[in-house]
Amino acid sequence: MVWTLDPSERDAFLANEATKMLTSNNWVILEIASTRSSLDLLKAKQAYQARFKKSLEEDVAYHTKGDIRKVINP
Repeated sequence: MVWTLDPSERDAFLANEATKMLTSNNWVILEIASTRSSLDLLKAKQAYQARFKKSLEEDVAYHTKGDIRKVINP
């Protein structure tokens, strides 16, 4: 399924999977946040909202802590 999605939907799916893991998978979220353009991040946020009916920023903030939270949610 991951390979059939457009890039923004794929990023939304991967970010959601990373937030659901019991162990820390912040590297997935950090990679998305640091390697995508502003427009790509906006599209990923919109795809996340449309697919999961919740905010990407709120999910990431809930599932991260410390320095990683500061990088992802300045």
